[in-house]
Amino acid sequence: MAAGDELDRRTFVRGAAIAAAVAAAQTAQAAGEGPALLSQNQWAAIEALGDTLLPGSAAAGLKHFIASQLQKKPQEALLTLRYVDVSPPFTDFYESLVRELNAASQRLHGQDFAVLNPQQRAAMVQAMSGDNVQGWGEPPASLAYFVVRSDALDVVYGTMDGFTRLNIPYLAHILPTQPW
Repeated sequence: MAAGDELDRRTFVRGAAIAAAVAAAQTAQAAGEGPALLSQNQWAAIEALGDTLLPGSAAAGLKHFIASQLQKKPQEALLTLRYVDVSPPFTDFYESLVRELNAASQRLHGQDFAVLNPQQRAAMVQAMSGDNVQGWGEPPASLAYFVVRSDALDVVYGTMDGFTRLNIPYLAHILPTQPW
């Protein structure tokens, strides 16, 4: 065996190991086990807000959609944030949104948004839509409302499954390899 063959074999093994690690990371990410990005409490607030705006969005994968998009380069992310003059990193926006949402919820109800009852959530969301939440800081409540609502709509209706639920034929020239 020539010395060059051994180097090629090592390069191959190293490449295969890297490919296996990347595949494992992608599988974990698809299963929702990727990098935390946000805390469990932050995700709970985002999912609760999404489900209040569009029931079923958490079950449709709102958290996984946002997490997958936050891991992309900002110019490749499918988040509405790209189009509303929010500067990356986009994780900062969601952290600020949750901080303001929970602070307002604590002031009004003495507990975080995710544990409020449906009527309390709906009342807060109504106030958010018109920027009528006392003491809310940045990002503006109406922008937070708009962004999470858009994310929820993308997850529930902007996929092949969403088109099926709407009884609309999905007529893509090239079928997507993943939901979003």
